[in-house]
Amino acid sequence: MEKLQTVFGRHDRPPDGGWGWMVALACFLGLVICTGVSLSTGVMVSYLTPYFGTTVTAMSTAFSLEISVWAFSSPVGSFIAKYDTRKAVVLGGVLSTSGLFISSFATGVYFLYFSFGILVGCGYGMTSSPLIAVLGRYFEKKVGFATALALTGSSLGYIVFSPLYQYLLNEYGWRSTFLVTSAINAHLFVCAALVRPINLASDKTLSPAKNSEKSSSDSHFPVNFKTKLRRLLEKVGCEFMADNLLFLWLLLATFLGDYSYVTASLFIVPYAIDKGIASLPASFLMTILGISSLASRFVFSWIVDLHSVKKIRNFIPAVILLMISSCLTFFPMNDSYTIMAVLCSLTGVCSGIYMPSLWLMAKEVCGPYYGMAVGVIAFSFGLSGISGPPFCGYLYDTTNTYTGTFYAIVAVTLLSVTCYLGIATKLLHRPAMAPVTFV
Repeated sequence: MEKLQTVFGRHDRPPDGGWGWMVALACFLGLVICTGVSLSTGVMVSYLTPYFGTTVTAMSTAFSLEISVWAFSSPVGSFIAKYDTRKAVVLGGVLSTSGLFISSFATGVYFLYFSFGILVGCGYGMTSSPLIAVLGRYFEKKVGFATALALTGSSLGYIVFSPLYQYLLNEYGWRSTFLVTSAINAHLFVCAALVRPINLASDKTLSPAKNSEKSSSDSHFPVNFKTKLRRLLEKVGCEFMADNLLFLWLLLATFLGDYSYVTASLFIVPYAIDKGIASLPASFLMTILGISSLASRFVFSWIVDLHSVKKIRNFIPAVILLMISSCLTFFPMNDSYTIMAVLCSLTGVCSGIYMPSLWLMAKEVCGPYYGMAVGVIAFSFGLSGISGPPFCGYLYDTTNTYTGTFYAIVAVTLLSVTCYLGIATKLLHRPAMAPVTFV
């Protein structure tokens, strides 16, 4: 009984351990499932396209729709998690598991648009953001280690589920593959059970609306505009954004940075094939990128909380994106498979570090409102995911070469680097006791 009271009782600060490690395990397993299922279902396109007698474009839309819906529904998951993280994860598990199970009875591509694209996408939006955000309630000094270690689940999921899907499709067919996947996905309920509620003293801090009355004279927004904006944001649970100019810059930086983090990876394999490399070794470039990402994320988790690293931690996203843009600059300059593999390896190493460092910066910018901020940032990923690939695809269709596509991605990434540098500089010169939420 004493242990239960310790877990469910009030804490002055995040406990930095204890049951928190089980919560980190829940986040790790949840991301293995969500990321693995989402990013590996592309292998089904070649099986389902001839079965339903449709086009590759129409079939791939079902799977890309799921990723977009995942991103756009993340703020809803964060909003529910403000009241109960466990219920948010359970709801996400019900939606995603049901969607995968129903997909096994699909009769056409439009059926999959709903069952997989919408149901599974909404389920993962309700699951992933709350699991990432709840780590900030259990960890403070070790939040970097816990976050980076949990996020290795994203890389591991991609590596594990791709060959698993291929085996299931070859042995049992696509309907049974969806059924087995739904059973695996049901383990999200185990993740929900591990997320015990925790009460922190900071939960009773001043609300954003009251806090803004004290800082209205220093606000960067006109009073009338700020009032209208706050009323709108209050309706969706994001009222803290009305005064947090630094967070708005962070949203812009993540939107632009996602062009290199995700969009570029979509064109690496097509570029290699365009240069005369066979499809199988070309696809292995993404495996190299995934393994490198997993390794770097694991190593980063052990060093991110070192005192010497903490001093420069907010500059890491800018430096990492600058290194990714350098790798992407050299891609169109060669047609050697060896060099491409080396560049993919370096890009993977940087990608593995980028996402944990981004969430750590978001926690410092948003403070106690980090939970809701995770969902809003994920929403910006969705905007970038929708606008990036069509724009880069249009450049290729217009120029009939991937050179302009890669250079456009580099240009957008450099804009993101500038935003990240500005945010890191602002945080560096902020007084030690200054509030982290409003600027």
